[in-house]
Amino acid sequence: MAVSTLMLRHRITIVSASVAIAIMASSACAKLSLLPRHPEARGAVSRLLSDDPLLQREAQVEIMALGEGAMPELRERFGDGDPEERKKIVEIVSTIGKPPEVVRDVFIHAGRDSSPAVRQVVAFRSAQFPHLQRELFPTLHTLAFDATPEVQAAAITTIGGLSAENSLTANELEQLMRSDSPLVVAAAVTAALPRPEQSLQEVTMEALPVLVGEIMNPSPLVRAAVIIAIGKYGPAASPAAPPLAGALEHDQVPEIRLQAALALMKTKMRSARAVALPALQEFAKSPNPALAGPAQRVLAAEQPAAATATLETRVSHDFPTF
Repeated sequence: MAVSTLMLRHRITIVSASVAIAIMASSACAKLSLLPRHPEARGAVSRLLSDDPLLQREAQVEIMALGEGAMPELRERFGDGDPEERKKIVEIVSTIGKPPEVVRDVFIHAGRDSSPAVRQVVAFRSAQFPHLQRELFPTLHTLAFDATPEVQAAAITTIGGLSAENSLTANELEQLMRSDSPLVVAAAVTAALPRPEQSLQEVTMEALPVLVGEIMNPSPLVRAAVIIAIGKYGPAASPAAPPLAGALEHDQVPEIRLQAALALMKTKMRSARAVALPALQEFAKSPNPALAGPAQRVLAAEQPAAATATLETRVSHDFPTF
């Protein structure tokens, strides 16, 4: 009964927020006409939506320079063009980032877009605006149950970083962790593991073999997502060490091999770390900062531990026990 009551309150909160957002959206439309509009914004946005790639690139630079002065035009033109152009508008709006009423209005409209690619950008980019989380949560909640797994995973990931009052219920996360999509399972597990509910922890352990079974998935996106999620289990993921070691040795994508090495380190198993450390030392030499940075940070954290272990060894030799 308590769980049902909690879910009912959660649903009421979402509905109430949706009604409030509808009222704010109506008010935002009125305010939109009052926002300062740069006289060059119309031409710049038109070039952004043109068929000429060169004009599009130039327009992006120009719009970024115009900043807030381009936002009213971007909002008005959001429905124009094909999905790729609408996606560009969402990305530029999120990069400019203000005024908040335009960001909110574009994101709410884009969250209902017919294109999964546009909805996915909204789900990811919403994480940049924690101050708008109350207004954007109903949109994100809907996207967490989208028909497209990539959109779902993006929304679940973003919601996982929001405050407790703007979160998925335990029952919702349990449902998502039992999804047929490994992408959704990985995102839901990552969101569930820090939560205190015992029921969630039980389902995360049920999901671990599912994730391990996807380490060799044909999709690099899926492989990366499940390996990152497995790493979140820490020592509890020790049964996954052999397939993780296989991914570290055989995967063709360097970023995935790196994540496999990081996940192996988090198991705290001596044998797993012995496999992962040489790989991390190689990654640390990479000219690619996305590979070198994480490896260097882990190796730097390992140095104090290695020094302590060495000291303990010396003490044991200097002062033998009888």
